[in-house]
Amino acid sequence: MKNQTIRVLRSGRRGLVLGLLAVSLAAQEQTTKPPIDTSQFTASERALLEYLRLDWAKQYRTTGLGVAAKVTHTKLSDGSRLRLARFLEAHRAGFTAPARHGVTTIALTAEEKLIARAILFHEIQHQGVAKLEDIGRQVGISPRSLQQPLRFLEDFGAIAVESDGKESGYRVASRYSRRPTYRIDFFSHQVEVNGRDKFEVA
Repeated sequence: MKNQTIRVLRSGRRGLVLGLLAVSLAAQEQTTKPPIDTSQFTASERALLEYLRLDWAKQYRTTGLGVAAKVTHTKLSDGSRLRLARFLEAHRAGFTAPARHGVTTIALTAEEKLIARAILFHEIQHQGVAKLEDIGRQVGISPRSLQQPLRFLEDFGAIAVESDGKESGYRVASRYSRRPTYRIDFFSHQVEVNGRDKFEVA
């Protein structure tokens, strides 16, 4: 019995040592990994990326570019947001939230996500493209106010202008799932703590 107990203890120590070694090697690999080159961006864009990198390291965080820009008081044009989104897509593995939830989740605004969802809903319900009037009716936005978010969605690659043989309209890109619930997997929930800490979670 005594010998058996000794063998168990030795086995446990061996497992602990191997576990610590694995953690040490992973940490070493992380520290020796070359940093991602962000020199193509402005100082404010780099600061925004760094803010998000730290925020995404916190559990469940999926804070988007728009919310991060508000928190850091950074002016973020659609062009800048698109450049950052493409950069994150190219380096998804280097950032926690994009790697886990996809770049769409953190690149699009809440309004753009609702518009994309309305387009997908129309496509599934009516087996055709969604016109401006269809989208506006679904989300309660005038066709004129849809122009800018639709342009960004198209530039980003979330939607495309297509024809169903009768008329032209919008469809959600084929890379997004078609589900019975008409839900596209890029929604986040905004949280605000004590009026100061504002972030998003999946």
